[in-house]
Amino acid sequence: MYKKALPITFLLAATSLYAAEANFCEISGQDGCGLGAAVVNPDSTPVLVLRGHALSDSNKPAISGTMTVEHQESGNKVQIKLSKVFRPSLTASKLAGKSETSVAREKWMTGLEGAVYTSSLASGQYNIVALSLNYEGEGVKELKLDANSAGAFRIEAPTSGTQGIALMSKQGDLLSELNVSKGLGAWRVAGYKAMRDGEYKLSVSLGNLTKTKSFSLQRPVRSLASSLPNVVDFPGAGVKLTSVDTMKGTGMQGRRELVNDSDKAFVINGTRVEPGQGASVDFTAGTAAALLSDDTPGTGVRKVKLFNTAPDGNNFEISLNRWRVEDRVAVTASKPSAAVKVEDVDVTVKLSGAGADSCSMLRTYSESDRLFEMDSVVCAIQWKDTAGIPPNRFSPAALQGPPLAVGPNQLQYVPGVIYTNPLTKRSAFYPSAEGAKSFSIEGTVPAPIKLAFTPYVSYNPYYAQMALPETTKLVKVSPEGGEQLVGNVGVTGAHKGIRTRVAVGQNSREFLSSFQSAAYAVTAGISESLGTKPVLVEAWYDRAPEHKVSLAFDVMGVPMGPRVFMDRELVSHTLSPSVVTGRLAESVGSRLEYAPEKHGKWEIAVVDAASGTPHGNRVGIDAQGQFSVDLGVLTPGQRRMKAIAYLIDANGAVSDFKTTTVQDFYLTTYDGRAPVFKVSAKTAAGAIPFPAQVSAAFEEPELYKVAETIQWSVSSDNGTTWAPMLDDKGRPYVGQSLNSRFSEPGTYLVRGFSRNKYSKQDFTSPPLQLLAYSGGSIVIDGPTAANVDTPVELKSVVTGFGSPVYKWALSFGSDAASAIGAGSGQTFQFTPKAAQNYTVTLSVKDSTAPDEPRSWTSKVFGLKAVQPLTARASIDGPRVVETGKTYRYTAKINDVVSSSSTKNYVVRGAWLLPDGSRVEGTEIDLSIAPGQTAVSYLTWVDGRPEVTATSVFPVSAWSYGWPDWKIDVTVNEKTVPATLRYNLAMVGRTASELRGEPLTVTWSLPENMRQLSGSGMNGAWEITQPGRYQALARVADSRGNITDVTTAEIEVLPAPKVGGAMTVVSPYGAAKYYAPGAYTVSYRIESLPRGDRFSTNELIVNGNKQGEFTGSSAIIKVESPGDYDIKVRTLTQLGNYGESSETIVMKPAPGPTCNVKSTATTSGTTYTADCMVEAGNIASYDWRFSVDGTEQVVKSKSAYVRQAWYGKATDLKLTVTSTLGATAQLTQPAPAAVPPAGR
Repeated sequence: MYKKALPITFLLAATSLYAAEANFCEISGQDGCGLGAAVVNPDSTPVLVLRGHALSDSNKPAISGTMTVEHQESGNKVQIKLSKVFRPSLTASKLAGKSETSVAREKWMTGLEGAVYTSSLASGQYNIVALSLNYEGEGVKELKLDANSAGAFRIEAPTSGTQGIALMSKQGDLLSELNVSKGLGAWRVAGYKAMRDGEYKLSVSLGNLTKTKSFSLQRPVRSLASSLPNVVDFPGAGVKLTSVDTMKGTGMQGRRELVNDSDKAFVINGTRVEPGQGASVDFTAGTAAALLSDDTPGTGVRKVKLFNTAPDGNNFEISLNRWRVEDRVAVTASKPSAAVKVEDVDVTVKLSGAGADSCSMLRTYSESDRLFEMDSVVCAIQWKDTAGIPPNRFSPAALQGPPLAVGPNQLQYVPGVIYTNPLTKRSAFYPSAEGAKSFSIEGTVPAPIKLAFTPYVSYNPYYAQMALPETTKLVKVSPEGGEQLVGNVGVTGAHKGIRTRVAVGQNSREFLSSFQSAAYAVTAGISESLGTKPVLVEAWYDRAPEHKVSLAFDVMGVPMGPRVFMDRELVSHTLSPSVVTGRLAESVGSRLEYAPEKHGKWEIAVVDAASGTPHGNRVGIDAQGQFSVDLGVLTPGQRRMKAIAYLIDANGAVSDFKTTTVQDFYLTTYDGRAPVFKVSAKTAAGAIPFPAQVSAAFEEPELYKVAETIQWSVSSDNGTTWAPMLDDKGRPYVGQSLNSRFSEPGTYLVRGFSRNKYSKQDFTSPPLQLLAYSGGSIVIDGPTAANVDTPVELKSVVTGFGSPVYKWALSFGSDAASAIGAGSGQTFQFTPKAAQNYTVTLSVKDSTAPDEPRSWTSKVFGLKAVQPLTARASIDGPRVVETGKTYRYTAKINDVVSSSSTKNYVVRGAWLLPDGSRVEGTEIDLSIAPGQTAVSYLTWVDGRPEVTATSVFPVSAWSYGWPDWKIDVTVNEKTVPATLRYNLAMVGRTASELRGEPLTVTWSLPENMRQLSGSGMNGAWEITQPGRYQALARVADSRGNITDVTTAEIEVLPAPKVGGAMTVVSPYGAAKYYAPGAYTVSYRIESLPRGDRFSTNELIVNGNKQGEFTGSSAIIKVESPGDYDIKVRTLTQLGNYGESSETIVMKPAPGPTCNVKSTATTSGTTYTADCMVEAGNIASYDWRFSVDGTEQVVKSKSAYVRQAWYGKATDLKLTVTSTLGATAQLTQPAPAAVPPAGR
């Protein structure tokens, strides 16, 4: 760090390129450097003036400086600022009496002067001990002073009057004398006591001269806020007392006394302070921590005012906010009652109205809170009794859980605050002064759990057959004793968390459900028929096991017989008997078993499921359990049936126990007839490749359901042989429709085949005949554009047709065409007679194809008959030309049709010269003669020269002439640095007259004049020195013409050196300017250069000089509204000047506002106008109305309408005009006619 500072120190030292010394000996006109000190009497010398000079070998001026004087008796030093520092003057060799000074080179002298009020210095001897000057570019220099160059002076005690400054009351009573710490200029005083806000006086005495100054004092006040909750033993609200000036803490260091300026007592740091009493507070570095409280009951905000006895300190106003903790902390339960142990209650604790003046957060108090410091007051509650409800882990201060006792469960808590005493740094819980709070939650008995048993659905037939008690359930006998499903137990409760135990015999299982309902399977293994096992189901709430319910029953094992299994394919048709088959067996694992010795003898019967009507006879089963029942011939439709198995005992009768086993099934009977259908085609004939679309339609829609997919076949030899119809991939066509292509010409037969899916009855459709013939394409060759009255021939080329047949048709303009010529039919001739569009259609078909529209292939050919010369030639070239020069012109021969069209004609063209000769071709070089106005081009059709058309291209010829030139200069700013805009322009002509002739401009500018922006013809200049200037421009063209042109003489004034102030005075009030009007321009000269004198003032409005005046004001007149830039330029006799300007917005003059009063008498009515105007005065009144067509005019404020004129006079119109020309118009209704007497 020090290494970095050393180079800077050396650099500063290196800048001291010269040595300086000083002499400060003149003390109020006395020599203070002599044998005795200068004697100063404060009565005769109220201001002490000290003069001297400094010598240096550089002429750089000193900007400022200070000198220090020392009181010899006390040693106190006073620093005096130099009030004047004079610029350097020539050297020590010219200083009288200083010739003995040894100089190595010329030295320069700087004059110095300092002053101080004599009364600000104590009596006694003073010595000048130090002098420092701040040199321009060099910084502060300490100058050498010795006994020969540093003066000394002695201030005598005053003989009369008060020397100094005193503080007095408004009535003039002396409060205290003040000490002055500095001299001339602003005084910094001390020694006064703390003052209250009010009116005071300062008394300043210098010798016999005394002056007083009244002033109002209002001390700064710092406003603070604090929080005082209604809690027990609260130490007080902590506040931080700081100075308004927080950077300096002025007057707020050490122990200070603060006086209670309120109307009630308060407590600060444990000490009660009555109104008017003071409390001592220790301020460290301008701040102090304090605890405030009061004994005012209730809530609300109380303001405590503290008066600071420190003279320069600020007062305090502290808002003590007394609030109830109960108003901020709200404890609520989510429900008033709950089932004990099983139903949770949320006890929430919420904070409302949080803020800096109360508390900002909420928590539950614990003893560990004493170990932590709180930044502010924290609301808290202390639970005394939670009735066993545990805390909520996710919410501070809250509880969550069930009540534990049936009946009221009492909860108790104490609201309060946790607070850290800022003086002791200890935290504590302070309970509410209102004590503990309590509420209760009603505990209720939990709703009982419900148990319900549902048997296995497969056992329902056995429950229906056997008369069993309610406490006996069935299960399938398992020879190996394996577990079998008995059924499900449903458990339903009012609350969650139900534990269930299912005990079967000696075995038990337990389940816990997190839902209010659940179902569990009951299984049992019984190997003996009709053997039993006990079952006990118990359920209880996991959190309340004392509330238990149970369900007990016995499980009995029963043997299960075989079942009926019907075959899946149970379908039939109407042409043969319907037979259903199936099997009687027992399902053992994944296989079916039937053993007569185990399952017994059975018979099967089939009945209608709805009506019970039997179908067929009851049949027996074979050794494998299979059976077959003949139901006879049935009608079409679907039937729901039942297969019933009967157990036959040894006597051949149906057994009483487990007599039946039933199986529902469906039997569908279909129509067995052959599916008859018809075949049709969308188109029976077509050109190859012929896309034949063939479809089949069943005569009866019901047969579509029983028909197999249709198969298609084709014959090309009139039915002798048939082959399957194949698609593009070689696969046979199947389905109700087909889309096939015939690629070869000929006649084809197509048929379809299908059969009944159930009875296998088949059907083949009658054949359908299709014709495929040859097609082809057509090309027509001929012109697409033809000249009117010129024959046209069209030729056709056809391909693909076997034996083509032609048919031509002229579809438009046939009345103007000649007849179709003879020939083979491949050509067509006609002669167009009118300029229009013609359409020729050629249709061709194969001779074997039927004569119908779809057999013909058509081609349309369009031809346009035109008059070619209707579109004249277009000419391209210069229109504006200079005489004597050669220009190239190009002609384009246009046609009424595009160039891509095929034509039967050719258009030619030639240039027409002024002498009547022709030049063929489309390009020509011409020299336009004076007076020539056009270039012409002639076109005609080859072979018909009698028909022509001429195109005319207008031209304008001009001759070149060199103009005269001028330079226009606009002065933007006339003073240095002056800015000017210039424009180089032709005299009496415009730039367009030179027709783009390139020009060269060369400027020659005098010294101190430079190009600011732009170049060439226009731009801006800047002139940096006052004087008179002219600029020269040389303008030249490419033809050798040259002109030199100069500007008018431009006068540039030096920078303003005259100071002044201008005001535009309005007779209508401040900032009110209206047009038209006259206004006074008031001007005051504030400063002139030394030695100069005033010459004249120029008045300039919007850049235009209006005149001159030598007094302090001038009059300007404005006629129209707008913005006016008003400027006063002051000129002096030595050529100096100054400007002062102001922009005024002149508004339109406001119009008059009027109220018209009417006064009626028996003889008539008088109308009087009461008018006012904001600017100016009322100039005239003009009343006008007519009576029986005669106009009445009144030029006064009032107009009179006679009673005889009632009903005859028109409405009165009043026009009021102000002195500024603004007008207002009003209309007053004329009086109505007076009704005749007696009505």
